Amino acid sequence: MNFQNKTKLIFAVTCLSSPIFAADDFCGFTYSVSAGDTLSALSKKAFGDPNLFLQFYDNPINAEVLGSDPNKIHIADQIILPPCEGDVAVTDAPEHVVDDALEAIGIVTGSHNYPFTGEELEGGGLLSQVVRESFDESGLSNPVKIDYINDWNSHLETLLPNGAYDLAFPWYKPQCDRPEKLSLKSKERCALVWSDSLFSIAIGFYIPDGMENPPLTFEDLKGKTICRPNGSFPYDLEENGLIDGETITLVRAQNADECFARLENGSVDTVSVDRFAAGLAIANAGLGEHIIPSGIVSTQTMHMVAEPDNVEAVEWIEQFNGGLEKLRASGRYLDVVNTHFGAHNDLVDTLSSEE
Repeated sequence: MNFQNKTKLIFAVTCLSSPIFAADDFCGFTYSVSAGDTLSALSKKAFGDPNLFLQFYDNPINAEVLGSDPNKIHIADQIILPPCEGDVAVTDAPEHVVDDALEAIGIVTGSHNYPFTGEELEGGGLLSQVVRESFDESGLSNPVKIDYINDWNSHLETLLPNGAYDLAFPWYKPQCDRPEKLSLKSKERCALVWSDSLFSIAIGFYIPDGMENPPLTFEDLKGKTICRPNGSFPYDLEENGLIDGETITLVRAQNADECFARLENGSVDTVSVDRFAAGLAIANAGLGEHIIPSGIVSTQTMHMVAEPDNVEAVEWIEQFNGGLEKLRASGRYLDVVNTHFGAHNDLVDTLSSEE
């Protein structure tokens, strides 16, 4: 893809990114966009592939710069490049003293959400590890118990409201300051108590390479058939006037693999999933040379949530936020993120090499 130059202004801050890079001289610093630069070209230099531009969005500062249109980068925009290998010092995990006499903090999440949550993943996944270690930093002595229940809809519809668990993660937060753009169900989610952001992620819209008149904006998606896995949020679609049955047809599939199978057979126009799920599904299906991300990006944040009438849980979220801030400040958050990103990229590379 050949993204054109346009856009906005931002400040430079060193922050997290994927530890995998292509060129030893194009990593570990903040790059100022020059005339003639395109995001695809920068992706080629940083990651070795112009279609990996969504990896820039792993950095929340970059996500703010790039917004929802990666076609628009502007001279003097500041883009934080991935760290060079060996540049990130590894810090020790915080030591946590648990008082078993205190009430345990019951938290529910699900598996098979690679690399974020899953019993099969190291540390239970990136965000499970972040949650545990943030509570370790919070000063709370309560034991933390995380269960993995794969019926995601039950987390917010029954388990939290019925008090079976105190907290749930990771959930995407609607733009609650724009309720007129949201469906009734999405508005109801705004009543929950939301933690600070656990992670900022890019949701891509994937299309066949060589597609005639590919969609480049949310407006271009009107009239299209979009596939998303079951349980995926519709907030960003709603916010951009993409309403199922009115302006788009939203197809639900069991998982990202099934969505990409439908894209391959032509029964949907685009697949919309996060870049991590897309990378695995595309590599697993051997579609690496046939599927590319379009120039449309939805940047979303993932959070932990509590029911507002669960007073203890609301207090625990406040304490958790303080622990999360300490985890970031210490550098430990970056260690955890880079460890899981490295494992993810290694897995995608392995699957791709088996095509």
